[in-house]
Amino acid sequence: MQRIAIVSKDRSFWTIARSALGIDSQFEVVHFERDVVELESAFPEGRFDAFVIDMDATKLLELEALHRISKRFSGQVPILAVLEKHSNASIRVLFHLKISDFIVKPVTAPDIIRACLGMLKRNTSNADQQSRVLAFMPAASGNGATTLAIQTAFLLHKSNTGNSRTCVVDLNFNDGSCAEYLDLEPHFDLEEVIKQPDRLDQNLLEAMTSKHASGLCILASPSSPTETKLIDADLVLRILDVVSVSFDHVIIDLPRTWLPWTEAILMGVDETYIVAEMTVPSMRRAQKLVQAILEKSDIPIDPKVIINRFERRSANTNISADDAIELLGEHFVGGVANNYKLVRNAIDRGVAVEVLNPKANVIEDLKKIVLREAGKPEEEKRESTLLSFGQNLFRQRA
Repeated sequence: MQRIAIVSKDRSFWTIARSALGIDSQFEVVHFERDVVELESAFPEGRFDAFVIDMDATKLLELEALHRISKRFSGQVPILAVLEKHSNASIRVLFHLKISDFIVKPVTAPDIIRACLGMLKRNTSNADQQSRVLAFMPAASGNGATTLAIQTAFLLHKSNTGNSRTCVVDLNFNDGSCAEYLDLEPHFDLEEVIKQPDRLDQNLLEAMTSKHASGLCILASPSSPTETKLIDADLVLRILDVVSVSFDHVIIDLPRTWLPWTEAILMGVDETYIVAEMTVPSMRRAQKLVQAILEKSDIPIDPKVIINRFERRSANTNISADDAIELLGEHFVGGVANNYKLVRNAIDRGVAVEVLNPKANVIEDLKKIVLREAGKPEEEKRESTLLSFGQNLFRQRA
């Protein structure tokens, strides 16, 4: 039997929750008639398998209390937030909390049952493993963001052990090229998913994923250069929800254009990499993009800039490494060497650069950037304040 704590001062909600969960013999429902701030100061004794917390998401004190409670559980006990009031900003905050799901009032008994069963199932299946999600976004066309995304995926896939899996998600729905870079046929039927989004689950995802000979998986839809596909934000988050549950590493190749769902993606990933090249226009574009992201988001995102085809000293350019570092400041995390011939050869053959040259400077540079972040302790990667979470939470309802 699983014990579920219902935290609410709303008697009508408690009545619905009790009728929804109390009739099932697998649940023991315990009511705490207090709000989330009071719960933090008088925490109940005993073991609970899940918490359902009724709250006002527009109140900063309640959000902060929810954050501290979620940290107390360290992701081991799922939390369902039931929102009396909310705003766009507060929803973005919830994307960064270690909670399993949220629903918005008014709610029905079936809503509560589905949400509780879903979060308990996800918590059981992901107790030992949480996916790491990285996003690559080009500062300008032709900067090599897709190339670095794919090579990063190869690196992380190779570093995995056992049954760990890695997937590249191509969100360039109109002109994506991830599958072409790996000489694969894209199988993701976007039109079918748009018609029946509820059908999208792990089984359907498996059928629509293209698989490379290395074991790397690609989720990409056939490109359509003559038409523009406008995808609903809810659907994009639903896709990433399913992918993040199914894979240990998820690499997202983002389009250059800012779309209605771009901010939500960046706020849900563990790392955001903006890819520029060593030219003045490209680095200025990266600088402006970083600034725009920082100003736009209600919750700070920490975008990092990688300079592709990086040359510390070269007669071919008037720009020095010091110039790049000075322009981009703390957001510059490293450069990837200019080895165009080797990279082009790997793309033409549909293989990892490492297959052609295991000690290539391109790979060594990329390892220093992406594997360094992967090796950091959790307390270093995630700050403790409310407005600087790094938790991947695509496991939310869109």
